[in-house]
Amino acid sequence: MAQSEEKIKALKDYFARRNDVSMAFVFGSRAKNSAVKISDWDIAVYFKPLSNIVERESNRDYPEENNVWGDLIKILETDNVDLIVLNRAAASIASLAIKGVPLVIKDKKIYLEFMLIASREAEDYRQTAKEYAEIYWRSSSLSEEDKDILNKRLIFLDSELRDADKFRGLTRLEYEKDSMKRRQTERWIENLMNTIIDIAKTILASEKRPIPSSYREILRAIGSLPDFSENLGKELAKWSELRNILAHEYLDIRWNRIEDFIKRSGPYFKEFIEVVKETVRN
Repeated sequence: MAQSEEKIKALKDYFARRNDVSMAFVFGSRAKNSAVKISDWDIAVYFKPLSNIVERESNRDYPEENNVWGDLIKILETDNVDLIVLNRAAASIASLAIKGVPLVIKDKKIYLEFMLIASREAEDYRQTAKEYAEIYWRSSSLSEEDKDILNKRLIFLDSELRDADKFRGLTRLEYEKDSMKRRQTERWIENLMNTIIDIAKTILASEKRPIPSSYREILRAIGSLPDFSENLGKELAKWSELRNILAHEYLDIRWNRIEDFIKRSGPYFKEFIEVVKETVRN
């Protein structure tokens, strides 16, 4: 047996014993049989989520991450190990990693759902990255064209935000039983999140900031600009995951996140609108 095959078998045995790992993959050159002796080992792991929801771009800590990395260094007998935690990885990396060599897949349902979400996100974000680059290269600051786009987006965002009262009294029972109200609520949230991401993308690109790796990072990065608060970026970034959760089959999981959004998002969106209005005026 070739040495790399022995290592792969050792990795499979290791992850099979770990109860906290749902799936793991080798990807990159080691998975393509194009590695040379000094090539890194690219390993992706997906830790068991805290609930039934598939974790994507999660903010939580994974206490065993460093222990897993240390174990992999011992097993592979090299420090050249790159460990990717799929629960929080950007879609472009996650979709690539799960196309590698499976080391373990303990829950086929989670694997299939994760694969569909990551692949869809990666394809969607490629278009966003393309638009980001177009703005980046044409602008040394906000152009008149960019300002016109932002003004239209701001007006739409403000008009959607004015509908918040229609959803504020929504109960869990109504959300679960009334399919029309459920669709209206989810569509409203999608409109708000897509619009705010689009605005943030335009501003960051016009400021010549490096392109973030995900929608969450776009919203977080907006908090690093002079006129925006860091806390604003952090709070908005938390709700970026709603774009995935709205497609989740479990209504109770969706409802918990939606209820939080309805109750808390208003002040942050209003702050965002006011800062962007000033940015456009300058």
